[in-house]
Amino acid sequence: DKKFYLHVWYLCVTIIGMGKERKVTLATIASACGVSKMTVSRAIRDDPNVAEETKRLILEVAESQNYMGVARRLLGGGQMPHNYYVLFRKEHSLKDAFYSLIIQSVQQELFRNGWNCSFAVVPDKYAEFLRLLKMLHSGDACGIFIVGYVPPEYVNAALYQFINVVLVDYPGGPELSRPFASVYCDNAFGSSLAVKHLLGLGRKRIALIHGPEDHYFTRDILSGYR
Repeated sequence: DKKFYLHVWYLCVTIIGMGKERKVTLATIASACGVSKMTVSRAIRDDPNVAEETKRLILEVAESQNYMGVARRLLGGGQMPHNYYVLFRKEHSLKDAFYSLIIQSVQQELFRNGWNCSFAVVPDKYAEFLRLLKMLHSGDACGIFIVGYVPPEYVNAALYQFINVVLVDYPGGPELSRPFASVYCDNAFGSSLAVKHLLGLGRKRIALIHGPEDHYFTRDILSGYR
C-alpha cells in the first residue's frame, strides 16, 4: 500500500544519507534492515539459516553501499566466493622455518576444502596497508588470515573492512576494538611445563631469556615461568 512504499522510499533515502555521511558497517546495515548485526554477518556469509527474503534485503543494502564485493555475486545467484588471503610481515615470510610451516598449513587446509589461497606481505607503512586492504575489499576476498604479530591499528583496520578475520599465532588484546578470532599456542602453559621439567631434574636457578618486554610472547612465557 501507499504507507509501505513511503516506508521503502524513506529507508532508501536514509541508507543513501548514511553512505554519504559515514562509512558503512555491519551496524548501519543492520539498522537499515531492522535486523541484528549477527544476522547481517550470516547473510553476507550465505548462511542457509537466514531466510531468503531477509538475506536478499541485506545483500541489496550491502551492495548499494559497496560494502562487500561478494554481495554482487550472491545477488546474481552465484555462490559465496571462497577466496582467502594470508597476510604476513616480511620477517615472517616463507623463508622463516616456523612461520613457513604455519602459512603452508593454512594454504593446504584451504586447498583441501576447494578454496583459493593467495598471499600478501604486510607493508611497513600504515597508509600502504590501508591501500592493500582497500584493494582486497574491492575484489573478491571473503576473508583474511593475519599470521604473526602486526600493530593493533593494522588489525583494527582489517576488522573494520572484513567480517572474516583470523589472527594466527597472535592472541590480540584489549587494544583491538572489535570481536576477533584467534588461533595461537598457549605459551604460558608451555613455559610452565618447561620450568617444572627443570625443577623436576633438581635445578634451582633457572634463567629465562626472552624478547622485548612489551611483546605478548614475552608476557606469556614470563607468566608461565613465574
